[in-house]
Amino acid sequence: MARVLSEQGRQDVALACADQLSMTSRVTASIPHIYYHRDYAGREAVKMLLHRLEHPDEPFRHVRIAVDFRMG
Repeated sequence: MARVLSEQGRQDVALACADQLSMTSRVTASIPHIYYHRDYAGREAVKMLLHRLEHPDEPFRHVRIAVDFRMG
């Protein structure tokens, strides 16, 4: 999608990339992307899963992970 829009020179469509930084190198236009620490997010997800397996009746929790919005 990004490649096609870039080739067509479209200016009326906004794109943002989430976790696909390799895709941004294939287009000439600068695409903003959401950057976050994947290792940290993965560790927290595993911790939550293991905790849920041990305590299935506890209330659900929401975890916020800081992200940066960068131009790619």
